Amino acid sequence: MENGQLIIIADPIRNRAPHAETDTKGWLESEIKNRNVIYTSLLPGPETEAAEIALRLKVPYIVPVPYKYRYTKWPRKTQNQYLRLLKKAVKVVYVDREPGHISDTYPPDVGGMGKVTQQIFWLIQKIRLFSGVTHIITYTSGFYSERSRTLQATLNLPGSTEKWHLTQRTHLQIIDPLDDDLPF
Repeated sequence: MENGQLIIIADPIRNRAPHAETDTKGWLESEIKNRNVIYTSLLPGPETEAAEIALRLKVPYIVPVPYKYRYTKWPRKTQNQYLRLLKKAVKVVYVDREPGHISDTYPPDVGGMGKVTQQIFWLIQKIRLFSGVTHIITYTSGFYSERSRTLQATLNLPGSTEKWHLTQRTHLQIIDPLDDDLPF
């Protein structure tokens, strides 16, 4: 087993082409099986898939959650999967309760501006404290998310000494076809 940690950062992706999902799971499994711990916040899509794969491969995962009740507006099936995977994590960290990441504006446990960015800063601390190489995989749905931009900008600062390897993946989302009478 490779001495490395893996961080998965993905836009929430619920609707993907079937071939993309199959390809993603195979590739992601090969990345996870060589790690001794992964970090995933369990957003629907690749982050949730990473936790499911980690469970199957018996690779421990840690869930840094920006705020406790972020799942409440998700569909019921997604909420149930999230809560199940949350219970199986070796550790759950509610970042908005962690020293140095507490909002002056918003109370703990509810969403608010900047809480997702604080989650990335918390992850960057884990990268800095780790003595080995941290592998980071970002998934976007065609554009850089706030989390991906914050992570890259911070780790690319002059004088940064972190040892990390970044892999970027982009997913194609299913777009519902328009009902029209065009011949093609």
